[in-house]
Amino acid sequence: MKKIFIIILLNIFIFQLSAKNEPDSLLNELKIHKADSSQVRILNELSWHFINSDFEKAYSYGNQALEVAQRIKNEKGIAISYSYIAYAQYRFGKYDEALININKSLTIFELLDDKRRISTVLVAIGQIYYAKSDFPKAIEFIKKSIDTKLKADIEKGLEINYITLGLIYQEQGDYVKALENYFISIEYSEKFNKITTLASNYNNIAIVYRKQNNYEFAIKYYNKSLEIHNKSNNKISKSEVLNNLAVVYEIQKDYVNALKYYNGALIIFQELDYKKGIATIYGNVGGIYLLQKNYVQAKLSIHKAEAIQKEENLKTDLILTYSKLGKLYLKINDITKSLFYTLESYKIAKEYHVLEKISLSASQLADIYTLKSDNKNALKFYKNI
Repeated sequence: MKKIFIIILLNIFIFQLSAKNEPDSLLNELKIHKADSSQVRILNELSWHFINSDFEKAYSYGNQALEVAQRIKNEKGIAISYSYIAYAQYRFGKYDEALININKSLTIFELLDDKRRISTVLVAIGQIYYAKSDFPKAIEFIKKSIDTKLKADIEKGLEINYITLGLIYQEQGDYVKALENYFISIEYSEKFNKITTLASNYNNIAIVYRKQNNYEFAIKYYNKSLEIHNKSNNKISKSEVLNNLAVVYEIQKDYVNALKYYNGALIIFQELDYKKGIATIYGNVGGIYLLQKNYVQAKLSIHKAEAIQKEENLKTDLILTYSKLGKLYLKINDITKSLFYTLESYKIAKEYHVLEKISLSASQLADIYTLKSDNKNALKFYKNI
């Protein structure tokens, strides 16, 4: 199994200011305003401008906006700044810090009785819990968001609710419901011209088709997503789709195209210093080397992924990395290390209730114990497949 990117969007996009200006003109405008609401707006607009291309700048401008907003007691500006800071932290994989800031944003919008933004933040919280693999919490907050929107007669933003529900169903292996929700999300995305969400839906639909071995449709929808990202210069999402295309070519044993697209994604991830993405590419490239029986290069590449994921505390990403290491060491007849890494993969999958990956690790463990002539443990894990 290869690591693919299921692209999710924090509903903070609803807070987008009218970001029609380029950074240079915004910076020139910033010189005119000194610690007033216009300065807060401009700084938040700068944060928004970099939200998908330069996380550090987005984070920095969000914090500058927050500082000014707090100084002049601009409550709405404070809440929006917290939401942008949370999104940057989310993109860095700092989910707990993102939750702290997005909840601060929610508290303020509740005091302001701003139903539209309350519903927006609720689904954003749900998405962060989704990223943490806490599916019950994710569902809880998404449903709260839907209820809030329906009571306030708000349709805008429902595309985010439905794409997120699709993601959860997909993670649980219910592909019929996943596609159902993605296509509903597309309807709202088109109705309200939400191009970024539309591209994400195309990517996620492609993932479902890939899982169903419909590679023609998978490539078709990945390319629809990529076309949008090329126009919008959304670097992070573009690189994620490039990775996903590489996965399809790898499955089809077209390793030349697979490595081409992986390297394209890696260049962007390294440019952005996006550790999660860099680790994923190392793991996926290691998987190709494993298939080609180039065990030396596979070992180097997959252990690079492991080191980054451990350093960044990306525990659910380690499930697949440990699984690959288990396979690798089994191939080179190091049963002890193979068992160690596969057990680690299984433990984390169980801890975070990732059903598909529990089954994957259990299958590997059953095979390892069979090789060790440990029939009791082999039978135990066969029952978990």
